[in-house]
Amino acid sequence: MERQHILLGGILIGLYLAVVLCEDTTTKASISSTTATPCSAKDCKTCVEDVQCLYCFANNTCLLYPKSTILPSKDICPLGDARWGPGLCWLNLKALIITMAVVAGLLILGFSCCIYCCCCRTKKNTAKWAADDAADQSKREERHQQHELKMAERRSKNDDIRRKYGLLKDNVPYNKMTNDTS
Repeated sequence: MERQHILLGGILIGLYLAVVLCEDTTTKASISSTTATPCSAKDCKTCVEDVQCLYCFANNTCLLYPKSTILPSKDICPLGDARWGPGLCWLNLKALIITMAVVAGLLILGFSCCIYCCCCRTKKNTAKWAADDAADQSKREERHQQHELKMAERRSKNDDIRRKYGLLKDNVPYNKMTNDTS
């Protein structure tokens, strides 16, 4: 239980820091397109080969990626028209961000499920299985005792029937055969 609280607290702190960081970076002044001249490529393919550059299809320009903000603002280039990353002219920045967020969410979900299964469920199940095994063992022994009791009753009934018809002799004196010739 304590591990769950620690894990939940860590996740909440991480989310809080991400929100604060995003709010802080979006309020900063963005880089204008007039100061973003170091990237001077004319087409998308040569522009995005440099990781520092961003190609905008809205105005067909190669811009310096704004380092002061995580995402370029709308006045620089709309996310749907922005291309960034080596060889990724076919993938807009908006789709790239959504894809990365979904993949990261799935990884976090999978990791959380693994932690839950490994840490939380195993202790509960072993105690439950031990209780189930003990109950099964006691039922098994009870059935075995009932079986033995029924077998003894059957044996006694069969012996009574044999006695009734003279098939069972209670005290049969057996004589040991000896070679006494005298």
